[in-house]
Amino acid sequence: KTSIIILIIVLCITIPQKPIKWTNKHITNYITYNISLNETEKNVRAENILDYWSKNESPIIYGGGNAYYIPSFDEIHLPERSKFISYSEFYSTALHEVGHSTGHEKRLNRDLGGGFGTPSYATEELRAEIASMFIEQELGITIDENHIQNNSAYIKHWYEGIKDDPN
Repeated sequence: KTSIIILIIVLCITIPQKPIKWTNKHITNYITYNISLNETEKNVRAENILDYWSKNESPIIYGGGNAYYIPSFDEIHLPERSKFISYSEFYSTALHEVGHSTGHEKRLNRDLGGGFGTPSYATEELRAEIASMFIEQELGITIDENHIQNNSAYIKHWYEGIKDDPN
C-alpha cells in the first residue's frame, strides 16, 4: 500500500490532470518521457514530490545528522542536502522517510510502534525501503551499483527479521 500511495502522488504530479485512456502508445510515450528527462528535470520532479509532501502531508525538517520519521509529531527529519554524497542518496533517504510517513494514522494507519529489531519494525523498514526504490525508479533518478548494493543489503537485513513469519 505504501508504494501505491506514493506512486499515485508521483503520477498526480507528473501526468496531466485530464482523464486519459491508457494505451500502449501512452505507456511508450510516458516511458520515453521519463528516459528523455535530464538530471535537472528528474531532480525537479523529486523536489516537487518532497515539497508537496512537506506542505500537505508530513512536514520535512532539515538539519541534524540523522534521517528519521517521528509518528507522534508526523514529522520527517533529514540532514541538509549538502551532507549527502549525491542527490540520489539524498532522494533515496528522503523517499524512504516519506514511505514511513504514509503509515501515519491519518493516512494508512499502520502500526508504527514496533520497537527496533521486532518483526513489525522490520516489516515497516522493508515497506519504506521498497517504496523508496519504486519511486526512484519512477522518477528516473540515476543510481549507481553501490546504491543498488546498499539497498539490497538493507532489504536483506530486515527480511531476516521477518522471514520466520512473513505475514
